[in-house]
Amino acid sequence: MKKAAFMFGALASGATLLLACSARTPAPDRPGARVAIAVAPLDLPGIGDATYTVTVRNGGDEVVWTREVTSSAYGDGSGAFSYVGPCDADLASNTVTIELTHLYASGGAERFDFDNPGPLSRVAVCRADTDTPVTFDITLVREANQGFFDVAVSFADIFCSAKLDCIDQFLYNAAGERDQTVIVALACTTGAGTATILHLDNLEVDCSDGTQTQIVPTAGPGNTGQTGAHVFQVATYRGAEQLAPYQKCYWNTAIGLDMASFAGDTTTDCTLRTRASASEIGWLDGQTPEDATWPYIQWEVPLVTDGALVCSQHQVNVPGSGVTTEYAVPGGARVRFAAAMPCSTCVAGSCVASLQGKLCTGQLAGVADPVVFRETPEGVVVAIGSAESAATPLPDGYTLEGCCADPCCAN
Repeated sequence: MKKAAFMFGALASGATLLLACSARTPAPDRPGARVAIAVAPLDLPGIGDATYTVTVRNGGDEVVWTREVTSSAYGDGSGAFSYVGPCDADLASNTVTIELTHLYASGGAERFDFDNPGPLSRVAVCRADTDTPVTFDITLVREANQGFFDVAVSFADIFCSAKLDCIDQFLYNAAGERDQTVIVALACTTGAGTATILHLDNLEVDCSDGTQTQIVPTAGPGNTGQTGAHVFQVATYRGAEQLAPYQKCYWNTAIGLDMASFAGDTTTDCTLRTRASASEIGWLDGQTPEDATWPYIQWEVPLVTDGALVCSQHQVNVPGSGVTTEYAVPGGARVRFAAAMPCSTCVAGSCVASLQGKLCTGQLAGVADPVVFRETPEGVVVAIGSAESAATPLPDGYTLEGCCADPCCAN
């Protein structure tokens, strides 16, 4: 099986250009218009320097100026730089182009483990006395073993990647502004010509103030409207990659973390918990195979400590990350997952996820979380979020079918 993949290594490295401009032949009564170029630091570890070629062309495609600049000479050494130069207000539709030509590690060695996006251009109107801002957002693709990070977890011949990231501006809050978001991501693939099925449990934000928000991963895709005491929105993203003959799909969840709800709070802690796995065949009632040693990925990541945000970027199996590989072992408790998503259900890139087992869902009066009734050989199990009851046998003549709202059973 092909194990090479790519990781998105430089997340949201930005380049911001502020333009003021001059005529092709500057006149004494026309202030010196100029291009003020600012490139944000590249968000990659261990960067010691970066070299760019910067070019400004006027509306006639004539070069106003071009030169090579380095981050060490004109910036902070980690990829950022600032440079001021003229633009042409006579042919006002100017084009600013930047190209990353070299990237160096902090020790001085040149790095080649990224896919260079090549020249990046923006068109802006050059006016003699007006600054015109132009923004470049650059994401570098770095070579990796699999998926999101340079860490891959092998499930026999199934390869998965997992992470948790905290992003300060992503989902929109109730005020219509992008706000603090937690992103839980999973991607897996099996061998050539074999099926891939992802398994994901309910996600929960569990807080020491007694609040708990249960998030059902089958909602969506897109904004799901799920909210809680410290959660303002939830969105899910499910899709497949075009890697034939390999089935590879992803199952990502974004959770809007309402930091305003912790205002003045110096005692509350909150933790994100969930777990996921993958297989080539479906599992009865969503449980790991009996009498088998089967791995799964577990998230138990502190999000808030003493009312303050503490999460950042959390890679799988990195010490202290809270994203770890665990095992269900023969003779021990089997692990059950609330939902499954076969990659084969993906149509036009969109994947359908469903609750596992013989299931139906409903809503009980006074209970905010979805209620799931699941039939097992031992009896009916009622789940509210990830909390489950003991199995209860149904009386003779009763079956679990049809609508499972209150009342849930029909004879």
